[in-house]
Amino acid sequence: MLSDSKDLTILAALGASNAPLLGEGGEARVYALGDHRVLRLLRLARRLPSSTRAELLAEISAGRGKIGFATPEVEQNHRN
Repeated sequence: MLSDSKDLTILAALGASNAPLLGEGGEARVYALGDHRVLRLLRLARRLPSSTRAELLAEISAGRGKIGFATPEVEQNHRN
């Protein structure tokens, strides 16, 4: 699926205009930024409440290295 114009603007600002779309779901699109990093762009209409998102990110961070599968490391979290 093609990226929308807002995604392309953000990717261009990051110097990643040609970043491949890895996948998308009900909440976000995910782009590859090299071999070990991704950019997850949320769909505004389908965002979780900020308190729910914060709880989820805290649980993911607490579980890194303690569970049997890889979990993401959140480097930055931006809100518009």
